[in-house]
Amino acid sequence: MQDPLSEVVLIIVGSSVIIFLLTAFIIFALLIVQKRKFLYAQKITDIQHNFEQEVLRTQLETQSQTFEAISQELHDNVGTMVSIAIVHLKTIESTSPISTQEKRNIKESQELLEEALDVLRDISRSINPDNVSRLGLIHSFKNELDLIKRTKSLKTNYIIKGNEFNILPQHQIIIFRIVQESCNNILKHAQAGQLTLSVNFEDPLLEVMIEDDGKGFDLSEAVGNPGKSSGLMNMKKRAGIINSTVNIESQKEKGTKVQFIYTKKE
Repeated sequence: MQDPLSEVVLIIVGSSVIIFLLTAFIIFALLIVQKRKFLYAQKITDIQHNFEQEVLRTQLETQSQTFEAISQELHDNVGTMVSIAIVHLKTIESTSPISTQEKRNIKESQELLEEALDVLRDISRSINPDNVSRLGLIHSFKNELDLIKRTKSLKTNYIIKGNEFNILPQHQIIIFRIVQESCNNILKHAQAGQLTLSVNFEDPLLEVMIEDDGKGFDLSEAVGNPGKSSGLMNMKKRAGIINSTVNIESQKEKGTKVQFIYTKKE
C-alpha cells in the first residue's frame, strides 16, 4: 500500500508540472499572438510606406512632365515672341525718324528684353529634367546659382571637390530638385545675404551642403507646424525615394545648413 505522504508529494509534483506546462503554453501562445500583431503592424507600415513612396514617385514623374512641357513652351513660344519684339525695336530704330530720347528709350527696352530672354532661357534650362541628365549635376547646380545671382537678392558661392561620377539619370533629377527646393526656401524665407553650395564627390558618396547666413528658425517648432515644414518634408521624402538622407541644422539669427548625402546605386 502506497504511503499517503508519497501520494501527496506526487500530487503536488504532478500539479506543479501541469501548472508549469499550462503557463509555458499560455506564454508561448501570447508570444505568437504578439509576434503576429507585430508582423501585421509592420506589414501595414510597409504597405503604407510603399504607397506613399509610389504616390511621391508619381507626383515627381508628373511634375517632371509638367516642367518639361513648360520649358518647351517657354523656349518655343515665349522666347520666340521676345526675340521678335527685339527685332521689331531694332527695325524701328533703323528705319524711322526718331528723337535722341526715343532712341535711348528703344535701346533701354532692347537691353531689358535681352536680359529677360536670358533669364527665360535660364529658367527653361533649370526646370527641364532632360537638361539635368544631359549637363550633369555640377553644371546644373551652377546654372541654378547663376539664375539666383541674376535676382541680385544675395551673393552665391559654389565649391566643388572631387570628380563627378555617374549617377542614374532619375536620381540626378531628384538630387537636383532637392537642392533647388533648398535654394528656393532660402530665397523665400531666409532673408539671407549669402548662399554657399558645397558639392563633394567621393565615389560612391556624394555630399551636398547648402548654407545661408539668414535669420534661421526653430527646427522643432517648424516640424510641429505643417504649414512651415512642407518644404523640409518634401526634401526628406524625395531623398527617401533614392535611399538618401537630408539633415537640417538651423538656429535663429545664425542661418541654416542643409546636408544631403547620397550613395551611388549600381
